[in-house]
Amino acid sequence: MFYLFISFSLSVNAQLDQCDRFLDVPESYEFYGYICKLRHYGVVEGYPGNVYKPENYVTRGEMSKFIFLGSSSPANTTCGDFPDVPYNAPFYTEITSLKCLNIVSGCPQIDGSFLYKPNNNVTRGEMAKFIVIARGW
Repeated sequence: MFYLFISFSLSVNAQLDQCDRFLDVPESYEFYGYICKLRHYGVVEGYPGNVYKPENYVTRGEMSKFIFLGSSSPANTTCGDFPDVPYNAPFYTEITSLKCLNIVSGCPQIDGSFLYKPNNNVTRGEMAKFIVIARGW
């Protein structure tokens, strides 16, 4: 699961005494502790109604927010954007900042351009690449 790897990549080792838990993530849930840590550190916010939807897939746009917030890097959108992520798009700042940090490069197209495809689901391979580059491993 993506949130397991993100929590690990953030090197969040401290135990949390209390968790402001999501209504759909009981303490018995396999990844409860990881999700609590991500919430505690402001990496995830969940959905309206105080739910996390832990079995949902993660889009490339959502992943960009998790990685960006976990990196603690300042926003930087000066290197240009992706054609499929306009200025007013959700996650524009996060996606473009990760591009400026050389963490994401987009998906090559036949015409030589690169698209980010923010609504596509993240593959485990992509997730591994993003985390390794973001952590400098």
